[in-house]
Amino acid sequence: MTPASYSIEPGAAGQRLDVYLAAVSGLARSQVQRRIQRGLVAINGRPERSSYQTQAGDVVLLSEETAAAAIETPPNLPIVYEDDDILVVNKPAGLAVHSGAGLVPAPTVADFARPRTSDPDTERPGIIHRLDRDTSGLLIIAKTSAAKIFMQAAFKAHKIHKTYTLLAVGRVDPEAATIRLPIGRNHAHPLLQAVVAGGREAITAY
Repeated sequence: MTPASYSIEPGAAGQRLDVYLAAVSGLARSQVQRRIQRGLVAINGRPERSSYQTQAGDVVLLSEETAAAAIETPPNLPIVYEDDDILVVNKPAGLAVHSGAGLVPAPTVADFARPRTSDPDTERPGIIHRLDRDTSGLLIIAKTSAAKIFMQAAFKAHKIHKTYTLLAVGRVDPEAATIRLPIGRNHAHPLLQAVVAGGREAITAY
């Protein structure tokens, strides 16, 4: 089915993408947000978030959900800890924490968290921090907005210590070293990180 196409007029500029599409398409805002999360909405040929601010001249394409996508169930993750404020889940490798540009539409940790939190953030409900899609490990999910703000501040202040364990195949030479190189988005492959001039400080000791 051909996607519905909308051109942003000057009078409609400055609106959130999900608010604009809900108004012009007749869909509920939650339905629009789900399509955005599944990569079914494109702005000038590329995906954007629900919070994207529309600009005059933008061309918005809204694709239909397939029946399979509409009934796709969220992942069932093992909960290793839970109290009134947070829960901790064990995320397997291969599962994205939230939807993003370039990702094939699929269930995410955010889909698991959505019915378990009162956080109104539609894209990252209860998501305090993240792990790469191919990284497994413990992930903290906030059950309330207050808990999310508190935990994010704790991460920002480096009050939470994270330890990563990896298995290297082959012989590492030298056997021990400290690597200090800046990392940032790989310009050739935007979904990957790389050593780039002007990137964030990164220190790896092994």
